[in-house]
Amino acid sequence: MKEYFFQRTIADHDVIKNKLLPLIKTSPQLLVNESQGYFATDYVVSLELVRDWYEVAYPIIHEHLHLFQTNYNFTGTEIKSLWFQDYPINGFHVPHVHPSCHFTNVWYLNFPSKSATTQIFDPITKNVIDVDVNEGDILTFPSFIMHESAKVDQEKTIISFNVNIV
Repeated sequence: MKEYFFQRTIADHDVIKNKLLPLIKTSPQLLVNESQGYFATDYVVSLELVRDWYEVAYPIIHEHLHLFQTNYNFTGTEIKSLWFQDYPINGFHVPHVHPSCHFTNVWYLNFPSKSATTQIFDPITKNVIDVDVNEGDILTFPSFIMHESAKVDQEKTIISFNVNIV
């Protein structure tokens, strides 16, 4: 199953993180505190709002997608959606999939604890697939694979984006 995962580390991550986090923290967002989890996100905020953090994130995301499509010999990719999730202490996101796209991506922007790793479940065995990620990594995997963010013991911020192969 891991052969369908694509992972890379962002060069100059600390510099980029220091630019992105303040923009994300001041961006319009909604606190999700329901059956889906406990985190802040701009996923459900109006798509018409300008998101200043996009300007910093897009070049890195486009570079990642170029390397991803080259690695798998795809002709191209298109971003279907892009958002952040900011987890406070005890934040979490219940098991879910991302319908209506081919791949989902998690960029570990602020990731101080390995205990906050995304739990990814093998669709056949239901066992957790061990993926070793670090702060500054982007992980790409098929969107039909169930995954979750277990309760975190330190603040965690990710950027997530869904893509299709074109």
